[in-house]
Amino acid sequence: ENVPTTRASYFDLITYAPGVRTNAVTNASNFSVYGSTTDQNSFQYNGVDVAAPSYGSPWDFPNFDIIQEVEVLAAGASAEYSGFQGGVVNIITKSGSNDWRGVTSFFLQDDALTGNNTPDEEFRYFVDYQRTFTQQIGGTIKNDKLWFFGALELKRNRNTQVGGHPELAPKRHVWRPYFKVTSQLTSR
Repeated sequence: ENVPTTRASYFDLITYAPGVRTNAVTNASNFSVYGSTTDQNSFQYNGVDVAAPSYGSPWDFPNFDIIQEVEVLAAGASAEYSGFQGGVVNIITKSGSNDWRGVTSFFLQDDALTGNNTPDEEFRYFVDYQRTFTQQIGGTIKNDKLWFFGALELKRNRNTQVGGHPELAPKRHVWRPYFKVTSQLTSR
């Protein structure tokens, strides 16, 4: 939570791992782990493969606030991981516990808070608004046996890349729910 990265995705976190190299573009999923190509990596959420078969990158970009941990495995990964030659990126999402907990977060970026790195362009990078509102709650269904975690994200943005006319910027409003139930059958 305190690492200086963009909030758009978790890919910037991966570049902190040894042996990982990416291009100069932030928020890009095409990176190399110990010399591999992008389609030689495996992307997983809680151990489930989420890589697109056609190009090897992940199908989905999870809400940054539901991530508990990011694992980057490569040489010497255990036998439970298969189907990769480069690295395994496993996102571990938050889970509930015996204690009830909730968090609300809000992220804001607008044009006044955005620098201009292309002053000579007729139409520079433009951010009318970029807002992310997330509510999370987790707790117990049955103590020491069954827990839940849920998050609801509202993402709203209107922006253009360099060269795009600000008046033609599309408005994007997306609701993204996430729900997870975990259980422990025995104390062992």
